[in-house]
Amino acid sequence: MTGKQKVESFTQKTPTDSVKSIKPCKTVIKISPTRIFEGTLQLSYERTIKENFSVDFTAFVTYVTKNSVGGRYFKKQDLEYYSALTNSYEYYSGEMMTGCGAVVQTRNYLLQRINSKYKAPFGLYASPYLMYRKITISGIYTNTYKDSTNTWVTEENEVIQNLDIGSVGVILGYTFPVFNVLSVDLHIGGVLRLSKYYRESHFTKYKKWNNIDYSGVVPTAGISIGILK
Repeated sequence: MTGKQKVESFTQKTPTDSVKSIKPCKTVIKISPTRIFEGTLQLSYERTIKENFSVDFTAFVTYVTKNSVGGRYFKKQDLEYYSALTNSYEYYSGEMMTGCGAVVQTRNYLLQRINSKYKAPFGLYASPYLMYRKITISGIYTNTYKDSTNTWVTEENEVIQNLDIGSVGVILGYTFPVFNVLSVDLHIGGVLRLSKYYRESHFTKYKKWNNIDYSGVVPTAGISIGILK
């Protein structure tokens, strides 16, 4: 082997060198398109702290009725309220749901340890997930009964419930850039969700896992599209 051939053999690229360099980015502003179909506008702000670490703040507001965007999701909710008159839970028809909430994540980007060309906020990440949400649900409870004259009477009563929701868990996700202008962020995970209605002494029980007021362990997943800054 000649001296020139030896030099060429040592200057061959390693497999990780084949990864294209990603344009550095400090800030990403994101929106979740899927949450719109739940009547929720969700915006996120992610800020890089270190090459493999970032903090992600999310805020969201909810406004949904049966006939608005997200109405299909709202109609699927099994809503109940506690009636002191009957000393039991009664079903009612939801008319409107409003509220707001926030999520905090501290993202640890894992690929930076393998290849220095991967820097936050791009690549595979793991993060704790902490969420708080406050919801107001209004609806109509229809009560049909016989009065003192043995005549059937139908009454409609308005129901307003205030719901507090807290979640804590872990997510795993991947963020990749698009044309160095946009980003796509995908994540999956699992959280422990606790829901409690105002004036009730305990968390909700025996709810469907896809109900807004469910308490228990649930899977979570999402997608966000961001603008790189």
